[in-house]
Amino acid sequence: MIHVTFLWHMHQPMYRDLVSLDGTLPWVRLHGVGEYYGMARILEERPPVHAMVNWVPCLLDQLEETAAGTYEDRALRVARKPADGLEAEEVVFMLRSFFRANRERMIRPHRRFAELLDKRGDDPSRLEAKTAEFSEQDLRDLQVWANLAWFHVTLQQDDPVIAPLLAKGGRFTEDDKEALLKRQLEILGEVTGMYRALADAGQIELTTSPYYHPILPLLADMTSARMARPQVPLPAMRGPYAEDAVAQLERARVRHERSFGRPPAGLWPSEGAVSAGIVPLVAGAGFSWMGTDEGILGRSLGLDRTRDWAEELVMPHLLHTPYRFEAEGKEMTLVFRDRVLSDRMGFKYQHMGAREAVADFVGRLQNIPPAGTDKDFLVAVILDGENPWESYPRGGYDFLGLLYNRLTELKGIRTTTVSSYLETHEDLPRLERLHAGSWIDADFSVWIGSREDNLAWDALGKARAFHEAKRVTGGKRAAEAAR
Repeated sequence: MIHVTFLWHMHQPMYRDLVSLDGTLPWVRLHGVGEYYGMARILEERPPVHAMVNWVPCLLDQLEETAAGTYEDRALRVARKPADGLEAEEVVFMLRSFFRANRERMIRPHRRFAELLDKRGDDPSRLEAKTAEFSEQDLRDLQVWANLAWFHVTLQQDDPVIAPLLAKGGRFTEDDKEALLKRQLEILGEVTGMYRALADAGQIELTTSPYYHPILPLLADMTSARMARPQVPLPAMRGPYAEDAVAQLERARVRHERSFGRPPAGLWPSEGAVSAGIVPLVAGAGFSWMGTDEGILGRSLGLDRTRDWAEELVMPHLLHTPYRFEAEGKEMTLVFRDRVLSDRMGFKYQHMGAREAVADFVGRLQNIPPAGTDKDFLVAVILDGENPWESYPRGGYDFLGLLYNRLTELKGIRTTTVSSYLETHEDLPRLERLHAGSWIDADFSVWIGSREDNLAWDALGKARAFHEAKRVTGGKRAAEAAR
């Protein structure tokens, strides 16, 4: 039996300016009425399908605060402003920022949005000059389309506010715009409840990540970067900051329970970054399993490679099973994602027809078990839950719907969640060693080693030293401690 588990990683960084407390970028809001709403809607329409959804806590903060009206990004403030009252610099901002969407999937299919893009052109040095060409009606239509195009296709088809605006296409009024933006916030307010209901029904498992999406192994011990790259330069101030890692985990657990009514069993560590050193911290925070990449498993087992030239697994029985690992008396179950299936969904299938893409996925899935085996396999497909779908026709609705339907029809394949699988599969292999790395090249080179990265770590060290000195001795000696 092939047990397939999808983990959709919903993540955005904190976009709040910590000085002004204003929101800087609109992606939480726009993805909220697109992929965050849509991924739940697709699952609601297919109760037999089981999946997992991972929520980064600082994304939940922004999503829920935006819906409540206590948090705004700049693009929302500019979109709300009456078109006849826009300042010159706000119009330039709109021309620069309001077309940040996939052109072929989200702009070109809509005649009026495409017309506005063509009017603006692609020369950034001419934006100020171009403002004179945009009429009040043009600007109002752009305010609407920069939001309307992001709504999930199901909302564009059947929502009583969104569908008529899509049909109208242009020459929008201020009342149209007000109705659109009001409906946007209403939908954002429904999102977490949709996922909570799916979890309460047993259809999905909800997991979390460290609160602000830090790289946990580097907080716990920056020298862990040298397991993969022995010569990597390290910051002058290198911690360890294990107490920060613990705080990120414990706060994430509490935040998750506040939104979804129950604590998470599973953790997707930021960027799939793991090390032996974080296992006691993760287990101590109450998590029973966490996920990472197949490259980590290969390095942990001492394999030169996990795939052959045709991207087929060298030893599928080694990858497609969870493992137990123990460190400092704490045990953790580890799940390793199938990199090829995950990456094809993230980067390849949007360039194929939905039927062709689903056939490729299913064919690769069915080829995993060696002929004649009756062993159970757990195939973990883990990828971003929002970013890929902008590049798919109709936001990936047709592809995902067809894939989910196909998986429920096939004998020998079952969709599941990690916790459900572990309930019936207790006899798991053990890892004797856990490689320290992330899902990017099984190392930490994206986050440590370069001059810029190490300067940032040093700045963190100085900030922490200042804070600690201020707490212990008062402000007078804090500056000295941070020098």
